[in-house]
Amino acid sequence: MYNPEHVKIGDILCYKTEGFDPIGELIKLFSGAGKYSHASIYIGNGRIIESHIDTGVVEKELNPKWYKKIDMYRHKKILYKNQPIQKLRDELRTSFIYYAKSYIGCGYDVGAFPSTFVHSTIGKIFASKELQKMQPILNDKNTFYCSELVSKVYLDCGLNIDSDLHWQSVTPSDIGRSKELVRII
Repeated sequence: MYNPEHVKIGDILCYKTEGFDPIGELIKLFSGAGKYSHASIYIGNGRIIESHIDTGVVEKELNPKWYKKIDMYRHKKILYKNQPIQKLRDELRTSFIYYAKSYIGCGYDVGAFPSTFVHSTIGKIFASKELQKMQPILNDKNTFYCSELVSKVYLDCGLNIDSDLHWQSVTPSDIGRSKELVRII
């Protein structure tokens, strides 16, 4: 669950779908039966950067109504025995904010939905690492769906969300399954 006392700049917030949300359920289904339907990146002071189908990439305040539906993840390279390595965190803090904000105003990658999720799902079904690492066919490099944006910001900062996947193939549920991230409680 999201905890304002434990969240740090650059943490990834993954959202669980509850109630009637057909799009969220479809995203979870195509994410390999995962539990997340959305992802954003925390940039400090209760603010996030996300890409949403209605708005594209925006900065906004995190709504407290979502707190119970969010799991937080942090990259292992910025943890040591569950404590952040301060020098690396200080260097990355500025990078996370800079790169995340640089995408504000970009559109939502509508074309990525079918190609990325089908591409990712087929790769997982057939356990094909080569297919999963390939760039999806219909992705536009100037627009982003939610976890694609998070993955791109991490890549810009020199970190992979999942080295087994192409950065444009990362789904919200892949974030939760990544061996390179740790869930923060």
